[in-house]
Amino acid sequence: MVMVVVQIVVVLGKVVVVVIVVVVKEAVAAAMAAAVVEVVGDAGWGLVVVIMVTVVVVVMTVLLLVVVVFMILLDAMLKIIGKIINNIDDEYERRTYNI
Repeated sequence: MVMVVVQIVVVLGKVVVVVIVVVVKEAVAAAMAAAVVEVVGDAGWGLVVVIMVTVVVVVMTVLLLVVVVFMILLDAMLKIIGKIINNIDDEYERRTYNI
């Protein structure tokens, strides 16, 4: 029972993290689109826009990698905590019911 609850928490945590990353990525993409529309009239700004887009893509990729690593570490940590709780639960049942 305890392991099921831990697994549900892990899945919900992953969903929340993915939703946050997608929302942030979309917000940055919308801001970049607005910036491109604003500066397209000036030919000199073309290189600046390309550099800005490249930087945003690199930053978002690094952020996504950090989030994935965090999710893997969180998953491992929650599995360890779940095993500890399960062992405590088993020990409690053994002592309570003299199994």
